Amino acid sequence: MKIPFLSARPCASLFVVLSSLSFSALAADISMTGNNASGTSGFNTGTNWPENLPPTAGNNYFTGDYTLRTPNGSIESLTFEGDSLTVSGVGRLLYKGGNGGVITVNDLRLVDGGAFEQGGGAGDGISMVLDGTITLGGTGGAIRTGAGNASGRTTMVVASIGGTGPLTLLSHEAGGGGLGTTILQGSNTYTGGTVVGAGDFTKNFRLIVQSNLGIGGDVRVLHGATLQLDIHTAIAADQNLIVEELSFDGTVDLNFTGIALIGGLSLDGGMTFEEPGTYGAIDSGAMFENALFTGTGILQVVPEPSTWVLLVVGATAVLFFGRRRAAHGRRNG
Repeated sequence: MKIPFLSARPCASLFVVLSSLSFSALAADISMTGNNASGTSGFNTGTNWPENLPPTAGNNYFTGDYTLRTPNGSIESLTFEGDSLTVSGVGRLLYKGGNGGVITVNDLRLVDGGAFEQGGGAGDGISMVLDGTITLGGTGGAIRTGAGNASGRTTMVVASIGGTGPLTLLSHEAGGGGLGTTILQGSNTYTGGTVVGAGDFTKNFRLIVQSNLGIGGDVRVLHGATLQLDIHTAIAADQNLIVEELSFDGTVDLNFTGIALIGGLSLDGGMTFEEPGTYGAIDSGAMFENALFTGTGILQVVPEPSTWVLLVVGATAVLFFGRRRAAHGRRNG
């Protein structure tokens, strides 16, 4: 009796499959067990994670309503090792490093109010970079910059921002003594709209847009905040720019050359919208000049699609009847 020959190749393939399943089974959703206390960090250690194990590849991590801190002091760069990090509710990812630090989270999810905060170590003028990708979910998330008793804090967001939730950008603490600045540089595709400043957190806050404010939703600038647009495509042509009120103690700095097309403009918090035309700073040459604008750029408020349709229909009718009269005149002549 012949014994069938068993090839080693299928066995090897089966081993690979089983090994893959084994490693997949180890992947888990891991939630924080408490806040990182001052001076501690769970960003790259096991502090306040189950079994005191640090974040590792293959796992998804969740802060819940807790605070996850980065290490204190001066750091050049640091990458979160988990597959994803979800910050939600009153939870926050709090930067506590020194000047010039780079924090990378390849899949950072800000959900239902979760926030990234730049509350760097003691001292003025601390700047840092947030890299990777950000996804906004649910009711969205926030990026906050600047501590209350410090000045000149800056967060440069080079991460791309996507998702369906809104993005709120504001100061880190209420009544802050110095200017907090956030700079957006990533290619952004979120659709939930943008809020610049919120309540008491708006004092001395500036948002500088060097890329774009998503591809959908309104752009709202609240009391005391400054929105600086460095390129004319920062706001999409179908987005509305809504300023809280005419004397809102802030500015919209049109820091670009040329004309930016926007879908609508409100200067009273969205109660009413301005008529189509060009808007800009005093002596800008725009049809409508307003002291709340600074810079050399011009905003062009385009008519609503329905208005365009009426204009096209009207122009077509005029052209049609004009040609008809001309033809009638030639026949009678």
